[in-house]
Amino acid sequence: MFWGGVLLLLCSVASCGIKAMPNRQHQPETSQHRGVRPPPHDGGHAQYRVYAGVPYASVRSMKRSAIAGVKCYEKNFGELFRVILEDLGQPETAAILTSFESHCRRGFSFISLPGSVMEKMNVIKASDTVNHRQLIELGMAVQESIQEELENSGRGDWIAVATRARPRTSGAIQEADRVSLSPGNLVHMDYRRQATLLSLLNEGDDFMNDFQFRLATSPIFKYHDNEYGSGNVERADEILELMHTINVWAPIVDVVRSQPLALMSADSLVAGQAKPCLLGDCNAQLIVSQVVCPTEDGWQHNKWYWKNEMAFGQAFVFDSRRTPHCAVPVEDPSHTRKSVEIRVLIMKPRIPDEMRSSPRQPCWTEAMLRVATVHVFTQLDTQASRLGQFPPHEQENIFLAAADLLRQHGYPDACPETPSLHDFLQSVDNGVF
Repeated sequence: MFWGGVLLLLCSVASCGIKAMPNRQHQPETSQHRGVRPPPHDGGHAQYRVYAGVPYASVRSMKRSAIAGVKCYEKNFGELFRVILEDLGQPETAAILTSFESHCRRGFSFISLPGSVMEKMNVIKASDTVNHRQLIELGMAVQESIQEELENSGRGDWIAVATRARPRTSGAIQEADRVSLSPGNLVHMDYRRQATLLSLLNEGDDFMNDFQFRLATSPIFKYHDNEYGSGNVERADEILELMHTINVWAPIVDVVRSQPLALMSADSLVAGQAKPCLLGDCNAQLIVSQVVCPTEDGWQHNKWYWKNEMAFGQAFVFDSRRTPHCAVPVEDPSHTRKSVEIRVLIMKPRIPDEMRSSPRQPCWTEAMLRVATVHVFTQLDTQASRLGQFPPHEQENIFLAAADLLRQHGYPDACPETPSLHDFLQSVDNGVF
């Protein structure tokens, strides 16, 4: 157990810091091209390495955002730079967290999903229309799988919380040396390198809602919170320390033939390439991500990986704060890339002397109520996919049932400054909820 802890600590230290690491196997040409093709014959390795145009972000497409000092990147063009993609070969059979931690320096791993997760994946793949319940259950399967790993590795007091799965469908329009796509398909990292537990639990986006609800309803969190916490999940950083931010990305098609995902080795990122940026609406209070720009010579040192014809049941597990990734703009008109992603936070308790809790007063937040509301209406016999599709009197009943669900979890009242029920109903009328 002692040496396992030392190994984990050394792994974590090795992953810290971003530095330039020239890739001597990498000799990308300055010309650019469309699509993906094998490189010249290089002694029998051509089937494992291909040239591809990778869509780096452009500072010319960045605009001022609603957040002071942070730019935004609306739907626009990425600049294609020709790089070599190394094929990852066969997936590991290691569990999700074990595989991720064994590749912490690189920032990602390539695995076969565990059986408990595949049960939920099969349901989603077979469904003509994916519903909220299926996405919630898939996220919970990932969370429970990682939590079991923590317990088996002597870290039973650590906490894993996962979002519901998010389905993704990717497409692009390529023109010469640039490509038009959604900002989320540019070379980017999901979060800022400096993202903390406090920011991830409080910065306004849909992932934040899930993180708050999952953490607040975790039995392990409740134990720590009862001992040292305030009862307000927004202040969980007072008693917990963020250890990992993980994204589990998996296709829900038999084989990926369009818009494959590519990942950059985190330790090949050159200082100055990553720039904090909002992806999408410049006026929205979204979580701050990072886009990656080529810089004059930086992109030539970036080391890229992919999986040719990635299959259903396989997954990338990567660091949401450190690992650049993007969709490679390759189009097969007969195929659409469909995938899901589940984001995971892994936390450990602070030692008691470090805990600085506010006075205890258990309460539920707006984010918790939003997710509790989704849980309530997914249990109803309805085809509705969002709250606004219900009549007003049913909306009120759903909100009341959601508040009761939170009360059952030990959160009897709304936190200070949380909107009233009337405000929530008004937000539904305005199309906000």
